[in-house]
Amino acid sequence: MAYTRGRCSNFDYCSLADARRDIEVLVGEDFVCPECGKPLRAPPVQASRGGVARPLLIGGGMLVLVGGAVFLGMRMGGAPPSPSAPAMMAAKAPAAPQPAPPGAPGTASPGTTAVPPAASVLAHLAASDSLGAQLVPSLAAAYLAQNGDTGVKTEPGAAAGEARVAGQRGDQHESILVESSNAAAGFKLLGTGGADAVFAARRILPAEKDSLASLGDLTTPAAEHVIALDGLAIIVNPDNRVSSLTKDQIRGLFTGTIGDWSTLGGPAGPVNVYALDPQSDIGGVFSSMALSGAPLSPSAKPLPNGRLVSQAVSADPHGIGVVDLANILQAHALPIGDTGSNPVSPTNPAAIASEDYPLTYRVYLYTSPKAAGGIGQRLVDFAASANGQAIIEQQGLVSPTAKPAAPAAAATPPAPAASTPTDRLKQIVQGAKKLAVDFRFTPNSSGLDLKGSRDIDRVTNYLLSMHYTGQHLILVGFADNQGNPDANIAVSKKRADALAVMFAQRGLSPAKVVGFGADLPLADNATEDGRQKNRRVEVYILP
Repeated sequence: MAYTRGRCSNFDYCSLADARRDIEVLVGEDFVCPECGKPLRAPPVQASRGGVARPLLIGGGMLVLVGGAVFLGMRMGGAPPSPSAPAMMAAKAPAAPQPAPPGAPGTASPGTTAVPPAASVLAHLAASDSLGAQLVPSLAAAYLAQNGDTGVKTEPGAAAGEARVAGQRGDQHESILVESSNAAAGFKLLGTGGADAVFAARRILPAEKDSLASLGDLTTPAAEHVIALDGLAIIVNPDNRVSSLTKDQIRGLFTGTIGDWSTLGGPAGPVNVYALDPQSDIGGVFSSMALSGAPLSPSAKPLPNGRLVSQAVSADPHGIGVVDLANILQAHALPIGDTGSNPVSPTNPAAIASEDYPLTYRVYLYTSPKAAGGIGQRLVDFAASANGQAIIEQQGLVSPTAKPAAPAAAATPPAPAASTPTDRLKQIVQGAKKLAVDFRFTPNSSGLDLKGSRDIDRVTNYLLSMHYTGQHLILVGFADNQGNPDANIAVSKKRADALAVMFAQRGLSPAKVVGFGADLPLADNATEDGRQKNRRVEVYILP
């Protein structure tokens, strides 16, 4: 039987790669590592005693000419282009290569220097356009650097919207490909094997989840990871006198039912709407969260990215726009309130981290449940690490990592009786700091939602690292207004008690657990999204 030889380049993750020895593969079989399944590369060319490379196979004259042509093309045009998204699947399982003839790329000819081998592609990542431009390449570059790569750089890929993050470890050139499009395209690539992970500005849709059932359930903790939080900022010209908006007013401004700023106390004049493409992921999130799916005003000016929206609004005294947090720039971001709640500014990171800001959204990283332990999971672990979270914050997003949200309240003598819900809450948490994490629950249960199931460990680790005990911990539960007041208080206390049990199982038994009912809502109880935000447990830390 005939064999061909190759070497695995999956260093640090495969013992055969670390051994740096040739692997024999039966001709006709997949040319992949038998241990880790990664594609093999041709072994280094061995030189004769005279310093001249010993050819492994003598080809015909035509093969030599083809090899020379390819070599010349590389010298004139640079490295070969990276594969486009449709070719990603083919790149996963290449056919076994035949030994290269003298003069072909990567081999040495008498009196010449061998051309460096093409970079080994460690991962293919798909991303929402708002994430693929900066965040994902930055995470990929930091990941390579942490794993020992030098000379890490990001450069355009072969296809539109593609970036190649490349580095070198030892004599091995390796890269990570990032394709920016939208979440829908990313999930399709994940399903075909063309992507190892998907960074999405929205949660996977039920139909997308069903179409990828062969990979497993993509809404389980093994596949769905909240790596950051972001917010949609409603921006106006710095000279605009409007101080805040409600979600109802936002809907009116962006759909055209409010057409003049004087209606809201601003300067008289038409409302000029600048918006992101509704087909983009962030445009879709805005439509769902703020417009209830209603179309934009016919006079709205769609722009391709948040930076352009911000620049247009800053130059237009009558302009209004929506951008992600990183693209507020010189515009003025308005505090936003919901029915029954006080306005909250998007520039307050604690309000984003706790999801108290009404237009907060989660940033997801999806991996296949069947690829546990692969490159996708290693990227998840890196994104959740201190280094990964630092990159996330540098890119203008908010880390879900627990930290205090506000300074301790001033100690004042307790009032004889609390006259308002706010006064009652101040008495309960007097002198304490609120953590920038609110725990939320799956509907009709005391079970934490996906983010909460991870936040419980984040908060525990933070408290223990700061040498807090359970006696420093106060939990305050809240409910929506769907039941009678007594029932709402009971439900909110039940959820707070459930969270207290989880902390106790981790060595922190809270000093105080309170149910506050439906008072102090964060959002409009008339909508399911608003009720979901209001069903929460807040965490306070005593000094």
